[in-house]
Amino acid sequence: MFFSVFSLDFVSFTTAQPTLGTCTDTFVVGGSISSAPIICGDNTGQHMYLDVTSSAITPTDIQLMFHFAAGTSVTRGWNIKIAMLPCGASYLAPTDCLQYFTSAAGRVRSFNWQDVAGSAAARQLNNQNYNICFRTELVSSQRATQMCVSICQVTNGGDSFFITTVAPAAADTTAPQAAAASTYSAVGATNAAGTSAVCLYDFLLIAGARDANGVEADRYCGGALNPAPLGGAAVTPLTAAVPAGGSSTSTQVCTPVRPFKMTFRTDNTEAAVVVNAPTAPVAATADVGITGLNGNTGFCLDFQER
Repeated sequence: MFFSVFSLDFVSFTTAQPTLGTCTDTFVVGGSISSAPIICGDNTGQHMYLDVTSSAITPTDIQLMFHFAAGTSVTRGWNIKIAMLPCGASYLAPTDCLQYFTSAAGRVRSFNWQDVAGSAAARQLNNQNYNICFRTELVSSQRATQMCVSICQVTNGGDSFFITTVAPAAADTTAPQAAAASTYSAVGATNAAGTSAVCLYDFLLIAGARDANGVEADRYCGGALNPAPLGGAAVTPLTAAVPAGGSSTSTQVCTPVRPFKMTFRTDNTEAAVVVNAPTAPVAATADVGITGLNGNTGFCLDFQER
């Protein structure tokens, strides 16, 4: 038995856009022990690393499978560069890292993220669960001790960070408050109903990440990359337009936790479900779709090791 690593570089990749986050056109990887999510949409410039076990007696085939939905008019096309990487190479991705970056600075995007405005920006894909890893680089002749991330600049009206979140605990998911909450950062919350479990369904995990003031959070969701939590005094009434706490502005966050890594997770619940009773110790709702905003775009972040 031996262990191999394959890389997929998407020189170009265009299929149909998802419907409420679920791919109707699908690209599926088979034969790998890595957890590669189903993807679709626009993924030019993205990449994957795949771990494969094989032997002389039982070889393993890697399958790259496209399935196309009927009745769509999109012009599909792809050009995927496939490479088997040599053992011991300095650019090999660590085990269980679907994506791996080997420079001190760069840009990382969720699959299908694009700088587009309006309803076309709602490109976050469902059922994503993978690790994004970063090699610790030399900075000024020394190993980097932290990695900082900030939202990338957009020029076409897109949104660099919008990951579905939950309304504050005990809120009516049909009320204006639910929509307002999702435009804010939502890394943690408390109110009269007790502790609200936010960033529970869809989130970007950056262990040990904190802002310039030392405010720390590991899970990020909502409409801003910011560790400022929802919380504080109870919102009265529950249909109030603005939740307590949170931030509508993204900020740079830095983590000293090495090896540098992010985990992106989404589920397939893109409509609100019935909230728990207000008296429950933990009250949470499912992802809340936002009307009139760009919607669930995913993320585009610039990273820099220091």
